[in-house]
Amino acid sequence: MASKVVEWMTRQRPVAHLMFWGGFLLLTSGIEPMWLLLMINMVVPTLDQALSITVEQAPVLVATRWVMLAVGTVFLSVSGWFYIHDWRKEARQLVLGVEILGLRDATAPPLTEAIPQTFRGTRMPIVVDLRQNIVDGELSDPDRALTEVAMLPARIKTQCQWSDRRDVQVVAGGLAPVPLLFLAGVLLDDESDVSLLDWDRHLGKWKLLDAPESGKRLETALALGDSEVDEVALCISVSYRVNLGAVSSLGLPMVHLELPTQGTAQHWSELDQQAWGEQFLELAMALEAKGVARIHLFLAAPGSVVLRMGRLYDKRNLPALRVYQYRRSAVVESPYPWAIEMPVAGHQSARVITL
Repeated sequence: MASKVVEWMTRQRPVAHLMFWGGFLLLTSGIEPMWLLLMINMVVPTLDQALSITVEQAPVLVATRWVMLAVGTVFLSVSGWFYIHDWRKEARQLVLGVEILGLRDATAPPLTEAIPQTFRGTRMPIVVDLRQNIVDGELSDPDRALTEVAMLPARIKTQCQWSDRRDVQVVAGGLAPVPLLFLAGVLLDDESDVSLLDWDRHLGKWKLLDAPESGKRLETALALGDSEVDEVALCISVSYRVNLGAVSSLGLPMVHLELPTQGTAQHWSELDQQAWGEQFLELAMALEAKGVARIHLFLAAPGSVVLRMGRLYDKRNLPALRVYQYRRSAVVESPYPWAIEMPVAGHQSARVITL
């Protein structure tokens, strides 16, 4: 309740709102003296003769009050036009809440309820539910889950088929295996206006990326050097540290980017994430310039970071890309059992690669 009051007090007041209250005050200030003069400047009948009570005002004051009435009327009229225009515009706008469910409890509040009021328009949820494929915390059928995510562009198109694309905003968030979230980001790349939320595990709700910039940047722990290779293992550690020992078993040259410190709560700044996304994109471009034909991506990061990097990856000009799923297990086997070949670099559709 207190957060709602603070949000209302600190909200941006539109011009129409200010003009309405300005016009109301001008009309109130101008009308009340006029009514008072009409009531006082009157003739009161008595038994003997009529008693005349007259109050005169300076012409300047009378003219000022008439100006106040005129200006107040104009302000109210213009604000009314703005309100009607905004109402019609908001009635056309859609806010699509794209929520990818793969890991969290179904009793948690939906993403659409966390979208701030600054996003004007009708809320429409688009839920990609992958939980039926989760067994003991692991994805049992990656191919079926991939099919569900691949339908995302068609579902968005269906929801906004009667709307102008300029009137559609997408707010996305998800808790799901990294390859599927990255794929969702790649598929959302064609949407022009996408904002990201993330799941706060401590508060148990979706949140905006509204923390101040920390200045932390990804640092190069392992570099490729000047050698030319066809395939590279790219490891990015944002929350946890990528299992470099398991990645090395692929026998590929490795590049590793990581934050100075690991943690699960250092991704809440939009500005920080934009900088990390730019670093990721620049590195992918540098690998392409070295002649790398395929990148094997091992990414340990929160959902919003994964979605962002998926959106940033250029589908036409960057190398082919496989994004790997990590599985922590006591059994002696590869902790990266499968990957998704992304629909980039000439690949028309995504596919699951089983290792």
